[in-house]
Amino acid sequence: MKGRNYILSVVLLLLALRLVAQDLSIKRYADTIRYEMKYGRIIVPVTVNQVVYRYILDTGGQTATIWEEAKAMGGQLTGASKVTADMNGKANMYSMGRLPEVKIGSNLKLSLTTIALPDIKGFRELGVVGILGGDAFKDVVMALDGAKSELRLYYPYRPKGLKLSDGIPLAYSETWHVNFPLSFSGASVQVMFDTGVPELLTMSEKDYLFLAQTQAATVVRKGRGTLGAGLEGLGEAKPLKQVKMGEFALGGKSFQNATCLVAPNVPTILGAELLKYGVVTIDYPRGRFYFQPYEEASADLAKAAPIWDVSILPAHGRFEITAVWEPLTDRLNIGDEVVAVNGKDITRLLLSETTISDIFDRLISSETTITMKRGNRKFDIPVHRR
Repeated sequence: MKGRNYILSVVLLLLALRLVAQDLSIKRYADTIRYEMKYGRIIVPVTVNQVVYRYILDTGGQTATIWEEAKAMGGQLTGASKVTADMNGKANMYSMGRLPEVKIGSNLKLSLTTIALPDIKGFRELGVVGILGGDAFKDVVMALDGAKSELRLYYPYRPKGLKLSDGIPLAYSETWHVNFPLSFSGASVQVMFDTGVPELLTMSEKDYLFLAQTQAATVVRKGRGTLGAGLEGLGEAKPLKQVKMGEFALGGKSFQNATCLVAPNVPTILGAELLKYGVVTIDYPRGRFYFQPYEEASADLAKAAPIWDVSILPAHGRFEITAVWEPLTDRLNIGDEVVAVNGKDITRLLLSETTISDIFDRLISSETTITMKRGNRKFDIPVHRR
């Protein structure tokens, strides 16, 4: 009997040593990648077949590449297809492909599935070939540090100091979206952390109606239009609301007096602006979301993100009104042509979203004048940022 126990002990010891050896053989790494912030989008370098390309980091999307570029990378169509909806809820069927020898940073190497996109003008303007979704990071821990413009990758564990119990559990998502509950003045809704959206908060009509019952969301003003251009172009004009939110907290930091836009057929989104206030860490393998604020003091967002009375985007070969807010809803129509901003003729400028964004970003004052054209008549309308 003693001999059997001895043999069993030796076997167990050898098994333990083998497990330790396997554990020590796991390649651990911490990798730092510098990113660029452009028009509210996080742009990261990605190496494919030893050539560096630029992608928008979009935790709310799935990896997608302009197929003309993907072919140059050595990508191949897989024969599969997928229905994908954009930010406006407009869906289309896209072919699927595969990119070989993808490298993100110095250590993350993978073969990556990608949606095959047509040539998208907005991507060309940003100098990117597509979007890099959460599916690219499903096996690692990803940290985003807005103060340092750094994307940090960890494998297989979280950075030191983060306990599993400190993280917010993520809801299951087969597309690796970062969904978790967030409470506003005690009432909780499901939000998605989406780095593809520049604004701090965007809310669905359904969630607004739920929060409004407890005064956790109140309307500031109303409008009409679309939130922006997605993969399938501009969405249909719909009723919009600008809403003041109740207090919410992340990582022990309180956010007060935040405002957000509410629209039908959009999810409730916590966007890239959150990175101004702290480091976001997503533990994809273990399904946890962490927020480490730069400062513990509460953030009063009452004046943080004023919006203009109108939104202007390229459409139908010209610059048009794509959203209008009170008090101008009775004076302007969706689709009205804009020919000048602050006295500057814009009809000969490059017809792009970045062109019009640059013009408004350069305005120091919170008021300006836009010149409209209806038929042969031109007229000026004063607009404000509030």
